[in-house]
Amino acid sequence: TLHEFGHAIGLLHEHSSPISGINWDKEKLYKEYAKMGWTRDDVDQQVFYTYNKSYTNGTKYDNKSIMHYPIMPGETVDNYVIDWNLVLSPGDIDIIKALYPMKGKRKNEVVRVNMQNFGGIVMQGNEKKGGISLFPSFDLKTGGKGGPVKMVFKFYDEEGYGFQDEDGAYQENGTVATLRTVTLPPNKQIKYNQGGKKDFEFFLPLDQIPADALSQNMIVTFKIVYQTAEKEQKNLYVSQPLQFRYAKK
Repeated sequence: TLHEFGHAIGLLHEHSSPISGINWDKEKLYKEYAKMGWTRDDVDQQVFYTYNKSYTNGTKYDNKSIMHYPIMPGETVDNYVIDWNLVLSPGDIDIIKALYPMKGKRKNEVVRVNMQNFGGIVMQGNEKKGGISLFPSFDLKTGGKGGPVKMVFKFYDEEGYGFQDEDGAYQENGTVATLRTVTLPPNKQIKYNQGGKKDFEFFLPLDQIPADALSQNMIVTFKIVYQTAEKEQKNLYVSQPLQFRYAKK
């Protein structure tokens, strides 16, 4: 509960600290998380990803933080182990004080979002349009300051390997993707594709996906990304992987 509370108030995963020095057994964890439907990219982003050093605000790596995932025996190559942390550490308290000062404004305010009422994703194949239309259904509560974010769908084969982009037209970091850039206002509640409406569409041409993959199961993920002033991509929201099969319509 404390860990999720930490997310709610903007704390970052401590295992993602760029100064943690954790030596993950990556291939082993790719296989373990695949059993739960995670793609390799999901594992990279949620487990192995490390954020920019500027995000540490000068703090040290804190293996007692409530935001540190437990590390089980065998998950690292050097048998580094972390148990569940159930009490706020001194480092947690210092960060919370910086984020929520009793007096004055918060330093380095950024775009903040809270995903609510996520109703899934409607995906429709359309021969006439020559592609796949995607309609994610959710409410977005914004905070902090207004600004642009990217909303991104990425596509993978049934084994969790990203379809490799070949023409640069629809991609993110070399993986086939379709995205929209949206400027969010501060402190608003915004509805997307709610109540049966289809008012916010993403589209991917079929020629971006290998022809043989269209007859197999595929995986898609959805995320919301904010780019910091230092050009770092910060994930504000990442969905669970969703499996689907292309159906003509």
